Amino acid sequence: MAPNDFVNVIDKPMIADGDYIALAEKAANDIERNCEDMSSWNDINMGDPTYKIFTRKSSTVEASEEMLMITSTLPATIDKLEKLLSLIYPYRLQWDDLLENAEIVCKLPDEVYIIRHLIKKRLTLSARESIDVVKVLRKDDKLIFGLTSTTHPQYPPVKGYVRTQHHLGGYYMKPNPADSSSTDFSMLLHADLNLSAPRFLSSLVDRFKPKLMAEKIGNLRKAIVKFDI
Repeated sequence: MAPNDFVNVIDKPMIADGDYIALAEKAANDIERNCEDMSSWNDINMGDPTYKIFTRKSSTVEASEEMLMITSTLPATIDKLEKLLSLIYPYRLQWDDLLENAEIVCKLPDEVYIIRHLIKKRLTLSARESIDVVKVLRKDDKLIFGLTSTTHPQYPPVKGYVRTQHHLGGYYMKPNPADSSSTDFSMLLHADLNLSAPRFLSSLVDRFKPKLMAEKIGNLRKAIVKFDI
């Protein structure tokens, strides 16, 4: 394993379906809470008027890095965005340049999924693999995807990929009040890099994370135009 990779996660014994569901539901609720309460977020000016990026200190005890969130108003309905973002539909792998592959390991009740993600190598970060539990939460007029990393006995770490863990990640969507054909969109990322590398290199990768989020928003905007759903 290269020194500048995400931290490995040691596989654990079999987790009961109810525990997976509880993890996913907590992640979805945490996404909703963090995206609706902006009081602890600090705005980072990236110089692009189409989005804003925010950071905040983590509330996760074992986390060592800050949380990131990007917000934007996208020219698409929630229904279209769900189809572009969800792995149930065929679009995500066509537009998300970071995603090498993804597999739905199993579907659980209440729109909970266990998903194996493969992420491409970028700059100093090795190719990564994760087993994540995802909850799709439909609440009032909002749509929320909540994600947190887990393990699965049939999917041990794979050679050539770093098994990674996300403390929290996901999407928060609600209709734009001024335009019903647009959606107010937030994407949250909370994952530790834990780099054992020179300070200047760690700083470089840390600055690279917001750029990756901005790149994903840009690719999503292109997908909105490309796919007539």
